[in-house]
Amino acid sequence: MDSKWMKITAMLMSALVCGWQTEAQRTELRYTDYTVENGLSYNSVIDICQDTCGTIWFATNDGLNRFNGHDIYTYRHIHDDETSLPSNSLHKVLMDDGDRIWVCTSNGLAYYDAVADAFRKVDIPGAVSVEDMVQIDEDQFLVSTRNASYIYDKDKGTSTIFEIEGKPFVFYSACRDGDNIIICTRWKMIETLHVKDGTLCRKYEPFKIPRFGVVPLPAGNERYYIGTKGAGLILADAAGGSFRKIDVGQNGWHEVFSLAYDSEGKLWVGSDRGLMILKDDTCVHRSSFNEMKDKNIRSLFLDSSGGMWIGTEFAGVKYWNKKRDKFKPLAMADRLLSDEIITVLHYDEQGAIWAGTRYNGLDRYFPETGKRFHYELNNVRTICLSEDGKYAYTGAEVDGMHRIDLRTGGTKLLKTPIDAMSITRAANGKLWLGALVGLYLYDPRRDVSKQVDPPTKDKLIRVLSLYKDSHGRLWNGAKEHLIVYRISEDNSVKDVTPATLDGIVQVQCLYETEDGTMWIGTLDGLIAYRESASGDGEIEYIQGLQASTVRGIEEDNDGNLWVSTDNGLCRYIRETGTIRTYNKDDGLRCSLFNTCAHCKDPSGTMYFGGTNGVEVFDPKDISVNTETFRPNIEELTVNNISIKPEDKSGILKRNISLTEDITLRHWQNSITFRFSCPDMISGSTTSFEYMLDGFDKTWNTARGREATYTNLSKGKYIFRLKAANSDGIWCGTPRILRITVRPVWYKSTLARVVFMLALAGAAAVLLLKILKNKELEKKQEIERLTKEYEEKVQKTKLNMLVDLSYDLKPQEEAFLSSVLACVEKNISNPEFSVESLAANVCLSRGNLHLKVKTLTGKTPVELIKTMRMKKACSLMKETSLSIAEIAEQTGFQTPGYFITVFKSRFGETPGHYASRVRQK
Repeated sequence: MDSKWMKITAMLMSALVCGWQTEAQRTELRYTDYTVENGLSYNSVIDICQDTCGTIWFATNDGLNRFNGHDIYTYRHIHDDETSLPSNSLHKVLMDDGDRIWVCTSNGLAYYDAVADAFRKVDIPGAVSVEDMVQIDEDQFLVSTRNASYIYDKDKGTSTIFEIEGKPFVFYSACRDGDNIIICTRWKMIETLHVKDGTLCRKYEPFKIPRFGVVPLPAGNERYYIGTKGAGLILADAAGGSFRKIDVGQNGWHEVFSLAYDSEGKLWVGSDRGLMILKDDTCVHRSSFNEMKDKNIRSLFLDSSGGMWIGTEFAGVKYWNKKRDKFKPLAMADRLLSDEIITVLHYDEQGAIWAGTRYNGLDRYFPETGKRFHYELNNVRTICLSEDGKYAYTGAEVDGMHRIDLRTGGTKLLKTPIDAMSITRAANGKLWLGALVGLYLYDPRRDVSKQVDPPTKDKLIRVLSLYKDSHGRLWNGAKEHLIVYRISEDNSVKDVTPATLDGIVQVQCLYETEDGTMWIGTLDGLIAYRESASGDGEIEYIQGLQASTVRGIEEDNDGNLWVSTDNGLCRYIRETGTIRTYNKDDGLRCSLFNTCAHCKDPSGTMYFGGTNGVEVFDPKDISVNTETFRPNIEELTVNNISIKPEDKSGILKRNISLTEDITLRHWQNSITFRFSCPDMISGSTTSFEYMLDGFDKTWNTARGREATYTNLSKGKYIFRLKAANSDGIWCGTPRILRITVRPVWYKSTLARVVFMLALAGAAAVLLLKILKNKELEKKQEIERLTKEYEEKVQKTKLNMLVDLSYDLKPQEEAFLSSVLACVEKNISNPEFSVESLAANVCLSRGNLHLKVKTLTGKTPVELIKTMRMKKACSLMKETSLSIAEIAEQTGFQTPGYFITVFKSRFGETPGHYASRVRQK
């Protein structure tokens, strides 16, 4: 009897343990891991904080790490570099109320100068290793070292030793709670301090706790959770000087290293036995080995997105966010299918979920009752229940087709081809079997299968999937073809494949939506076939899937398609044509899914399986993430050289992430921006667009996280950068950087002004020189004309004056010269007359006649004719002009009149005269 009760007791205990394990497994959290393989400097993460830009900082035993949502940057101590960390061994990192990052190290205290991207060490006399610090007010901090505590004033840059009742005060950790500061001292004491009359002093009498206090956290009403080294978690009442231990059962903690509240107010406890989550001091979650390979949780932090960061001692840091944890593993009673290779998923009409694995058999699970049945059948690809519900038929690659007796659990290998890939019901209790050697009709009563002749007998039809549509037609998805059969009552088939489906190969899955559209998943993507009245229909290739291989298709209750691929799970919203891809940043453990491993239950819950278990989710629970973040410019590269603040390039005066304007020289015209976005929810699925005003006309979609521009001409530009989260929601305010590219020095505005002034001066000098030369030329011309006039006067006296002995007076000589010059100037003008001459010399006709007659012995008319005849003789002698041309140039209106005057004057015609003088 005793032996019997012992067995019953053991069974009950085992059931209780399994029940607890099942509950823990069902609430298993999914994390994103960051280790040295991702760029972390060291896997031991001591402390975590976040700055106002959204960047996460990790304090480790080998340097400080800055995580911008994409990349991890490491800061370490560098010998003889005063702008580096004082030490690589860090104890704490925190952000004060002024948004400054502080680091407690084994070689003093330092803060991060974001403008210069450098660290500034704080001088605390006698302090070597700084263990902790807490902010007292806007300017003052309480700093703990191994031997003493100091009050540091950042505004004055001074530090003074802090004592209580004249005794040194040394503490290990502290936290601020409003006006109170809670201290865990090195003597197992809890101190409560506050500022009174401008002085930090004790508020309540200290009280002792069982073990060394490691970390305090406010719990409200001047109560505080205290994580201890050896006594687990206690809740201390500062005003009452008492405490009580938080008991979470036999498998509780021994050492508690870290405490933090999540976005829902639950208490996260990091200990030497893993992670626990408490609600009202009751454990609601305990980390499993699958979650936490390292049980020592050294740090916890709640970020601005509601996510929790978990720093471990040897396994790096983990990140969990409820908004990312959208998918759950499939738990079947005491079995969690989280690390299995899933080959088939099927929901049958009896309310059971079938899950087949590659190496660990086949399970049938009833969620409502929790019952699970296991069958030693591996690599199952398809499942179909008989019409009476007594049997289940399974098909496997290589292992053939089996029948499972659902009443006894027995299995039987059937006489079918060895590669049974798909099974569906046929008429008269028979089954259609798709195999890698063709389509077969299987008769369960006789255990025989018969091959259906393919449409083309010379081709092998390797069937991968079978599907019966709403019209009763049988769709055969094969590697070589897509074939549609019309089925008769006797299971005879007729090929009715539409011509538009020719050429579709490597069909992996088939699905018909409620509107009659047939969806075809292939190795080349997703295809929609819509039947038309003519029968041929039309096909549409769906664009936008990140992976071309489609493994499974299911329709949710809103008419959207969920498509499993070789690179994540996609939701296709048919109304808008948009595609949202889910991957590991959304909580998926599996990104590589398998054909046949998908199903949906009547509630709308979906199941997709692949190489890393089963993803279970209800589409209505996956909401759109509307939280967005402004992107940051992380790095500036000019002419392939990374630019730092105050370097020799002279471009940056402060960190590029804080810079709003830069000026480049003309030869610094090739620039690259590297950017990031502190969206911890979207992670690598964050997308970016950028545009350079003055260069681009439209937004550019970033391929990666860089934007490059080359050969920028002089001018002013504005670089704009925006980011979208994983659901395609863009941030409201883009990041803006104004850029000025200076021209080459001789094309600058100053140079142009100088050049214009120089040119104006040269032009003025040249103009003065030209004017001077003009004046000189004018003077010389006057002298020349005067000389010519004198010569003409002499000639006139010789040739025209009657009385050669008559001496002309100077004024008479000048008058005669002007008369002769005027006649010579107008000698070709037929309108020139004595009146014109008189007007030019300012005399009346009578006075002109008298004066010319007196000086030359000729009347003005005779003088004009004489000079014209003389000019005509000269032209006939020196040129080959015609008589008409000479008459024109000597002022005669007609050649005839010229001939008459010439003959009267010289006694021969102008033609005879010209011939005679030209022969000589």
